[in-house]
Amino acid sequence: MIGRLFGVASQRVPSLLYRVSLMMKPQVVFVLGGPGAGKGTQCSRIVEGYGYTHLSAGDLLREERAREGSEFGQLIANYIKEGKIVPVEITINLLRKAMEETMQKDEKKFRFLIDGFPRNEDNLRVGTLPWKAKQMSNLCFSLTVATRFASTDV
Repeated sequence: MIGRLFGVASQRVPSLLYRVSLMMKPQVVFVLGGPGAGKGTQCSRIVEGYGYTHLSAGDLLREERAREGSEFGQLIANYIKEGKIVPVEITINLLRKAMEETMQKDEKKFRFLIDGFPRNEDNLRVGTLPWKAKQMSNLCFSLTVATRFASTDV
């Protein structure tokens, strides 16, 4: 009797954990740093060691620009060509869409590393965000690379 009860419970616990994970809000870590600071390298290590999903704002923008029939492809191409920052609403929409698609494909993937966003103060305006800060856990870390001088004596 007790053995059967534990058997039933052990079968239902994974199902319960699965349903709880569906209700969990996304956990987001914003990864900041200049070009060559190691954002991609550190994100790869965190993905490998902790199971986060890495979303690169730049990669998402380039993919959208190249996507056939993209609503924003030409606009993104023009901004990139002119060396300007793509409007925050477009970048946020692409990030939100990527997060939603990831969580729909695998309910256990609700932790994200967002690389390359925010890019400026305009990106920080809470009013522009389609999600509210209360709806997800946020953490931000910035990578700084010390300046090294090359020696001719080496």
